[in-house]
Amino acid sequence: MLTAQQACERDARFYGGPAGWISASVDYLDDTPLAPTKRGVPHEQLWLVVQGAPENHDTEATSRAEAFKLQPGAVIVARVPLDQSYEPRVITVD
Repeated sequence: MLTAQQACERDARFYGGPAGWISASVDYLDDTPLAPTKRGVPHEQLWLVVQGAPENHDTEATSRAEAFKLQPGAVIVARVPLDQSYEPRVITVD
């Protein structure tokens, strides 16, 4: 799950800081029904991609720590920009 606030264009102040978007994302999944009797994805099955910040080690460390608190299956640090410009398109086939 992509939880990198810069790639997702989320305002860190709205979520209480750069790492706030991580728990907000997982909370949303926890409340999303997957089936009529099942809610959320078990955290141990989640792989969280957090924003890397080589120029600001404290921000990156805070993001990693926040992600690990949620007990995911993995935490991946994205230290390069992630292109989020994909737009689905209808392609006609002749």
